[in-house]
Amino acid sequence: MNDTLPHIQKRYEEILMALPWSERLRMGTEMFDSGLALLQIGLPKDLNNKEKELEIFKRMYQHDFTPDKLEMWLKKYKDYLDSTE
Repeated sequence: MNDTLPHIQKRYEEILMALPWSERLRMGTEMFDSGLALLQIGLPKDLNNKEKELEIFKRMYQHDFTPDKLEMWLKKYKDYLDSTE
C-alpha cells in the first residue's frame, strides 16, 4: 500500500539523501535492530537457541521466497547451525 502523495514522497527522499551516508546507515541499523527485538518478543518461550534462530529466519524471510524455497533455505540454515555446535 502506498498512500503517500508523490510530491511528499519525493521531498522525503530528498531529505533522507541529504543526510551523510553514515547517518543513513545508523538509522537503517537501528530500524533493523528494533524490528528484530520486536520479532524476538513474539517468539514462543519454550524454543531453544537453534529453534529461535530458525524461527527468526522464517519470520524475516517468509515473504521473500516461495514456500518450497523457504523450506530449502531453512534446511540449509539448520544444517549450518548443526555444523557449528
